[in-house]
Amino acid sequence: MVISSYTSQKQSLIDNTLSLNYASAVQMSQTLDSLFYSMQQSLKYAANYFPDMDQSNTKELNSTLDLVRNSSNFFNSVSLVDKAGVIKSTSPYSQASVGHHVSSHAAKEAVKLRTSYISEAYQTPRTKRRIVFVSEPIFDSAGEYQGTIGGNIFLQENNILSLSFGSQLKTSNGSYFFIVDKKGTLLFHPNTNRIGENVSKNEVVQKLLVNKHGKEQYKNLAGVDSLAGYYKVPSTDWGVVIVSPTQTVYDQLNHLSVCCCCTPQFLS
Repeated sequence: MVISSYTSQKQSLIDNTLSLNYASAVQMSQTLDSLFYSMQQSLKYAANYFPDMDQSNTKELNSTLDLVRNSSNFFNSVSLVDKAGVIKSTSPYSQASVGHHVSSHAAKEAVKLRTSYISEAYQTPRTKRRIVFVSEPIFDSAGEYQGTIGGNIFLQENNILSLSFGSQLKTSNGSYFFIVDKKGTLLFHPNTNRIGENVSKNEVVQKLLVNKHGKEQYKNLAGVDSLAGYYKVPSTDWGVVIVSPTQTVYDQLNHLSVCCCCTPQFLS
């Protein structure tokens, strides 16, 4: 009877943890989706500032771009690029960049596509930063393409993701979450040194890469038995994974068993 009760309680705790992690993954995915929508809307709104602006007035151009960056916490840096791919201004201002053609594949792609754009995570050749680039095209009143305004998220530094989710990054019982892109590369993780690492061999990540979502018990790449809930972010095709070491369930169960054993039993 005791063994049966223990087994039943253990499975109940495992099922509850899996359900909670899945619900959290869904909620975080929805929050991320809304966050990127807000980023794109802020850039669309900002794009209206520039078509009629005298772009030879560098002081006004720079202050406007500063206003765009500082009006939200969305981006670590913002840049304005003309239709030829030449950087007109940046915020924070970078003399080394202004006047030069964009060099990253993401920025070149944004200029070429002339539409809303969210890049894959990439590493810059000069600063070695890992970045996600979000951009919106700029059109004048006649509908002629004028350039692109884009914002960078520096993945290994304080950013909108850490600001929004940092408090949930890792809990006292060892639960944590991570985010991967559509290739299985880590974009967000409690250990920032792992950002950029490809974890596509992870069983749960493999499910995300084929557009599955769910909850399951599995062993991670370090061989730790874990309970995970996972879900895709529609706007970016990223995957969110919430993980709890299975050992935390056993620890809870052992604690409950000790409490029950220590409770005085009164006879009537």
